[in-house]
Amino acid sequence: MRCMDIRYPDIAEYRFILDALCGNIFPSFPRFRCEAVASLSEGLEADISFVPAPLAVAKSESHLILSSGSIFSYFSGPIIVAPREEYTELYVPRDDFYSVFFARVFMPGISIKEGDDYPSLLEPRLAILRSPFPYPKIDLYSSWASVASNLPIPIYCGIIRKEMEEAKRIAEDAIRASVKYALNNSDLLIKEIAHIHDVKNVDLLKRVVLNFVNKNTLSMAQEEVEAIQALKRAMDEKHVVLDDLSPL
Repeated sequence: MRCMDIRYPDIAEYRFILDALCGNIFPSFPRFRCEAVASLSEGLEADISFVPAPLAVAKSESHLILSSGSIFSYFSGPIIVAPREEYTELYVPRDDFYSVFFARVFMPGISIKEGDDYPSLLEPRLAILRSPFPYPKIDLYSSWASVASNLPIPIYCGIIRKEMEEAKRIAEDAIRASVKYALNNSDLLIKEIAHIHDVKNVDLLKRVVLNFVNKNTLSMAQEEVEAIQALKRAMDEKHVVLDDLSPL
Protein backbone atom coordinates (compact mmCIF):
# COMPACT_ATOMS: atom_id res chain seq x y z
CA MET A 1 0.00 0.00 0.00
CA ARG A 2 1.28 3.48 -0.88
CA CYS A 3 2.36 6.07 1.67
CA MET A 4 -0.62 7.96 3.13
CA ASP A 5 -0.65 11.70 3.80
CA ILE A 6 -1.88 13.03 7.16
CA ARG A 7 -2.69 16.61 8.14
CA TYR A 8 -3.47 17.61 11.70
CA PRO A 9 -3.87 20.81 13.72
CA ASP A 10 -0.63 21.86 15.37
CA ILE A 11 -1.71 21.22 18.95
CA ALA A 12 0.02 19.21 21.65
CA GLU A 13 -2.61 16.47 21.72
CA TYR A 14 -2.11 15.51 18.07
CA ARG A 15 1.67 15.73 18.24
CA PHE A 16 1.32 13.29 21.14
CA ILE A 17 -1.19 10.96 19.44
CA LEU A 18 0.64 10.79 16.11
CA ASP A 19 4.30 10.85 17.19
CA ALA A 20 4.93 7.16 16.60
CA LEU A 21 2.78 6.97 13.49
CA CYS A 22 4.44 9.97 11.87
CA GLY A 23 7.85 8.61 12.89
CA ASN A 24 7.01 5.40 11.00
CA ILE A 25 8.23 3.16 13.82
CA PHE A 26 5.74 0.39 13.02
CA PRO A 27 7.10 -1.80 10.18
CA SER A 28 3.81 -3.73 9.96
CA PHE A 29 1.91 -0.63 8.77
CA PRO A 30 2.24 1.46 5.61
CA ARG A 31 4.34 4.61 5.79
CA PHE A 32 2.65 7.90 6.70
CA ARG A 33 3.75 11.37 5.69
CA CYS A 34 2.54 13.93 8.24
CA GLU A 35 2.13 17.69 8.31
CA ALA A 36 1.05 19.84 11.26
CA VAL A 37 -0.94 22.84 10.00
CA ALA A 38 -1.18 26.22 11.68
CA SER A 39 -4.52 26.98 10.02
CA LEU A 40 -7.33 24.86 8.61
CA SER A 41 -7.35 27.18 5.61
CA GLU A 42 -4.36 25.14 4.44
CA GLY A 43 -6.92 22.62 3.29
CA LEU A 44 -7.97 18.97 3.48
CA GLU A 45 -6.02 17.61 0.55
CA ALA A 46 -4.50 14.83 2.66
CA ASP A 47 -5.71 11.25 2.63
CA ILE A 48 -6.32 11.52 6.39
CA SER A 49 -7.12 14.72 8.27
CA PHE A 50 -7.83 15.51 11.90
CA VAL A 51 -10.32 18.37 12.12
CA PRO A 52 -12.86 19.97 14.48
CA ALA A 53 -15.80 17.59 14.89
CA PRO A 54 -18.43 19.89 13.30
CA LEU A 55 -16.26 20.09 10.19
CA ALA A 56 -15.83 16.30 10.16
CA VAL A 57 -19.63 15.93 10.21
CA ALA A 58 -20.02 18.53 7.46
CA LYS A 59 -17.58 16.62 5.23
CA SER A 60 -19.59 13.38 5.39
CA GLU A 61 -20.23 13.33 1.63
CA SER A 62 -16.53 13.17 0.82
CA HIS A 63 -14.98 11.67 3.97
CA LEU A 64 -15.52 8.87 6.50
CA ILE A 65 -15.00 9.39 10.24
CA LEU A 66 -12.29 7.18 11.73
CA SER A 67 -13.00 5.17 14.87
CA SER A 68 -9.63 6.05 16.42
CA GLY A 69 -7.80 9.32 17.02
CA SER A 70 -10.78 11.42 18.10
CA ILE A 71 -10.80 13.81 21.07
CA PHE A 72 -13.85 14.37 23.29
CA SER A 73 -14.51 16.59 26.29
CA TYR A 74 -16.38 14.79 29.07
CA PHE A 75 -16.70 17.39 31.79
CA SER A 76 -16.69 20.85 30.22
CA GLY A 77 -17.40 22.73 27.05
CA PRO A 78 -15.72 25.73 25.49
CA ILE A 79 -15.62 28.68 27.86
CA ILE A 80 -16.30 32.37 27.51
CA VAL A 81 -14.07 34.71 29.52
CA ALA A 82 -15.75 38.09 29.70
CA PRO A 83 -15.68 41.22 31.88
CA ARG A 84 -19.46 41.53 31.55
CA GLU A 85 -22.41 39.23 30.94
CA GLU A 86 -23.55 40.79 27.66
CA TYR A 87 -21.48 40.56 24.48
CA THR A 88 -22.05 40.63 20.73
CA GLU A 89 -18.58 39.55 19.64
CA LEU A 90 -15.99 37.09 20.92
CA TYR A 91 -12.30 36.63 20.21
CA VAL A 92 -10.86 33.19 19.49
CA PRO A 93 -7.09 32.62 19.86
CA ARG A 94 -5.17 31.67 16.73
CA ASP A 95 -4.19 28.30 18.25
CA ASP A 96 -7.84 27.42 18.91
CA PHE A 97 -9.03 25.38 15.92
CA TYR A 98 -12.37 24.29 17.37
CA SER A 99 -14.28 27.13 19.04
CA VAL A 100 -15.21 29.02 15.90
CA PHE A 101 -17.04 25.92 14.63
CA PHE A 102 -18.81 25.45 17.98
CA ALA A 103 -19.95 29.07 17.71
CA ARG A 104 -21.27 28.52 14.19
CA VAL A 105 -23.46 25.67 15.47
CA PHE A 106 -24.50 26.82 18.94
CA MET A 107 -24.02 30.60 19.02
CA PRO A 108 -25.67 32.08 15.91
CA GLY A 109 -25.63 35.85 15.83
CA ILE A 110 -22.38 36.21 17.76
CA SER A 111 -19.56 37.80 15.76
CA ILE A 112 -16.31 35.81 16.02
CA LYS A 113 -12.91 37.42 15.53
CA GLU A 114 -9.38 36.06 15.75
CA GLY A 115 -7.22 37.38 18.56
CA ASP A 116 -6.33 37.26 22.24
CA ASP A 117 -8.59 40.10 23.36
CA TYR A 118 -11.62 39.86 25.66
CA PRO A 119 -14.35 38.72 25.73
CA SER A 120 -12.82 35.48 24.52
CA LEU A 121 -14.03 32.02 23.53
CA LEU A 122 -11.69 29.09 24.16
CA GLU A 123 -11.88 25.36 23.55
CA PRO A 124 -11.61 23.14 26.65
CA ARG A 125 -7.87 22.35 26.39
CA LEU A 126 -6.96 26.05 26.17
CA ALA A 127 -9.32 26.86 29.02
CA ILE A 128 -7.07 24.73 31.22
CA LEU A 129 -3.72 25.75 29.74
CA ARG A 130 -4.39 29.50 29.92
CA SER A 131 -5.99 29.72 33.35
CA PRO A 132 -6.22 31.70 35.57
CA PHE A 133 -8.09 34.47 33.78
CA PRO A 134 -8.67 38.11 34.70
CA TYR A 135 -12.45 37.82 34.22
CA PRO A 136 -15.21 35.34 35.13
CA LYS A 137 -15.65 32.16 33.09
CA ILE A 138 -18.86 30.83 31.55
CA ASP A 139 -18.81 27.13 30.66
CA LEU A 140 -20.83 26.39 27.52
CA TYR A 141 -21.37 22.69 28.21
CA SER A 142 -25.05 23.51 28.80
CA SER A 143 -25.38 24.59 25.15
CA TRP A 144 -24.23 21.14 24.11
CA ALA A 145 -26.27 19.34 26.79
CA SER A 146 -29.44 21.00 25.48
CA VAL A 147 -29.17 18.83 22.34
CA ALA A 148 -27.18 15.85 23.62
CA SER A 149 -28.03 15.40 27.32
CA ASN A 150 -24.92 14.18 29.17
CA LEU A 151 -22.98 12.85 26.18
CA PRO A 152 -19.37 14.00 25.76
CA ILE A 153 -18.66 16.84 23.34
CA PRO A 154 -16.87 15.75 20.14
CA ILE A 155 -13.94 18.16 19.79
CA TYR A 156 -11.75 16.67 17.03
CA CYS A 157 -12.25 13.71 14.70
CA GLY A 158 -10.08 11.88 12.24
CA ILE A 159 -11.48 11.58 8.72
CA ILE A 160 -10.32 9.71 5.63
CA ARG A 161 -11.28 10.40 2.03
CA LYS A 162 -14.01 8.03 0.81
CA GLU A 163 -11.93 6.86 -2.12
CA MET A 164 -9.47 5.55 0.50
CA GLU A 165 -12.15 3.42 2.20
CA GLU A 166 -10.23 0.20 1.62
CA ALA A 167 -7.40 1.63 3.76
CA LYS A 168 -9.71 2.79 6.58
CA ARG A 169 -9.25 -0.27 8.83
CA ILE A 170 -5.47 -0.20 8.41
CA ALA A 171 -5.35 3.52 9.20
CA GLU A 172 -7.49 3.04 12.32
CA ASP A 173 -5.25 0.21 13.54
CA ALA A 174 -2.12 2.28 12.91
CA ILE A 175 -3.52 5.29 14.78
CA ARG A 176 -4.55 3.01 17.63
CA ALA A 177 -1.02 1.60 17.85
CA SER A 178 0.38 5.13 17.87
CA VAL A 179 -1.93 6.19 20.71
CA LYS A 180 -0.90 3.13 22.75
CA TYR A 181 2.76 3.96 22.17
CA ALA A 182 2.18 7.56 23.26
CA LEU A 183 0.38 6.57 26.45
CA ASN A 184 3.18 4.13 27.32
CA ASN A 185 5.85 6.79 26.73
CA SER A 186 3.94 9.85 27.89
CA ASP A 187 6.58 11.47 30.12
CA LEU A 188 9.25 11.63 27.42
CA LEU A 189 6.87 12.65 24.64
CA ILE A 190 5.22 15.42 26.64
CA LYS A 191 8.60 16.90 27.57
CA GLU A 192 9.52 16.99 23.87
CA ILE A 193 6.18 18.55 22.94
CA ALA A 194 6.49 21.15 25.69
CA HIS A 195 9.82 22.18 24.15
CA ILE A 196 8.32 22.38 20.64
CA HIS A 197 5.37 24.48 21.83
CA ASP A 198 7.44 26.51 24.31
CA VAL A 199 5.30 25.43 27.26
CA LYS A 200 7.07 26.09 30.56
CA ASN A 201 4.70 24.15 32.83
CA VAL A 202 5.29 20.58 31.70
CA ASP A 203 3.14 19.10 34.47
CA LEU A 204 0.16 21.21 33.39
CA LEU A 205 0.65 20.21 29.76
CA LYS A 206 0.76 16.56 30.81
CA ARG A 207 -2.49 16.97 32.75
CA VAL A 208 -4.17 18.56 29.74
CA VAL A 209 -2.93 16.01 27.20
CA LEU A 210 -3.86 13.00 29.32
CA ASN A 211 -7.24 14.54 30.12
CA PHE A 212 -8.17 14.51 26.43
CA VAL A 213 -6.23 11.48 25.16
CA ASN A 214 -7.61 8.31 26.71
CA LYS A 215 -9.07 4.88 25.95
CA ASN A 216 -11.78 6.41 23.78
CA THR A 217 -9.10 8.01 21.62
CA LEU A 218 -7.95 4.45 20.96
CA SER A 219 -11.44 3.47 19.83
CA MET A 220 -14.75 5.27 20.12
CA ALA A 221 -17.27 3.57 22.39
CA GLN A 222 -21.02 3.71 21.79
CA GLU A 223 -21.29 6.90 23.85
CA GLU A 224 -18.88 8.71 21.54
CA VAL A 225 -20.66 7.42 18.43
CA GLU A 226 -23.96 8.73 19.83
CA ALA A 227 -22.30 12.07 20.56
CA ILE A 228 -21.28 12.48 16.92
CA GLN A 229 -24.80 11.51 15.85
CA ALA A 230 -26.21 14.14 18.24
CA LEU A 231 -23.89 16.76 16.74
CA LYS A 232 -25.10 15.87 13.25
CA ARG A 233 -28.74 16.17 14.32
CA ALA A 234 -28.08 19.56 15.87
CA MET A 235 -26.36 20.80 12.71
CA ASP A 236 -29.18 19.48 10.51
CA GLU A 237 -31.92 20.97 12.71
CA LYS A 238 -30.17 24.34 12.82
CA HIS A 239 -29.42 24.17 9.06
CA VAL A 240 -25.73 24.80 9.73
CA VAL A 241 -23.65 24.75 6.56
CA LEU A 242 -19.88 24.68 7.01
CA ASP A 243 -18.82 25.25 3.44
CA ASP A 244 -15.35 26.60 4.13
CA LEU A 245 -12.39 26.02 6.45
CA SER A 246 -12.03 29.58 7.74
CA PRO A 247 -15.49 30.62 8.92
CA LEU A 248 -14.37 33.77 10.72
